[in-house]
Amino acid sequence: MEEWRKDAQKEALVPNDHLLWKVIMVMDYAWLREKLDSYYCYDNKRPGINPVVLIKMALIQHLFGIASLYQTYRNIVVNLDCRWFLKYGLSEEIPHFLTVHPGVKWQKKQYQLHIQMLKYSSNAEQ
Repeated sequence: MEEWRKDAQKEALVPNDHLLWKVIMVMDYAWLREKLDSYYCYDNKRPGINPVVLIKMALIQHLFGIASLYQTYRNIVVNLDCRWFLKYGLSEEIPHFLTVHPGVKWQKKQYQLHIQMLKYSSNAEQ
């Protein structure tokens, strides 16, 4: 079932000129993982959601101009390109949209973080 994740089939699912491919080519999330690691609880006896996935979900919303997090969630559930971008398989459950949306102030901070991430990635390549 998860065979679609293989490198040989990525191009068949997501064209090379797709916007999400372009984001993958310029973004490095390693520094973000380091920055957010202190906020992530590894021993709370319940599965956590990778913070980078939550950032990517908000990024999908902004990149595609989706009006709400619920619509973003529905878009990710049904579109293979978004699942591939988040590294979620066909049968894996996508994090609920309320997980991403603790408030409007958070969304503004996320947008600012996306801008910083893009600037950081652009500067790193130069």
